[in-house]
Amino acid sequence: MYLLMLRMMGFAVRAVGDAAAARGVLEREPVALLLTDWYLPEPEGILLISEVRQRDMAVRTILMSNAWHVAPVADAAGADGWYRKGESLDDLRALIQRLLTPVEIHDTAAAALA
Repeated sequence: MYLLMLRMMGFAVRAVGDAAAARGVLEREPVALLLTDWYLPEPEGILLISEVRQRDMAVRTILMSNAWHVAPVADAAGADGWYRKGESLDDLRALIQRLLTPVEIHDTAAAALA
């Protein structure tokens, strides 16, 4: 459902299954948004976001989780935003629109999902 929503927003989406694959996409392709789950195999999404920040990559990041304490964890990792799974997709859409400029959204910027 997240993939469909992002595609309907005009994004070219690259969906991957783990942090290593997301890292590869981030190194090879321009990515405007990294939407990642907290619990990923090798390493967790919070560590992937921290790595993106340490490498000073120009990519917006959103940490997703169904954990009630996702907000402080996302903040500590350096995420630009967080989304609690199960909440309204309109909330996620609004967050993405707030983080990305209209040009980034309408130029079919890539999103890496991990």
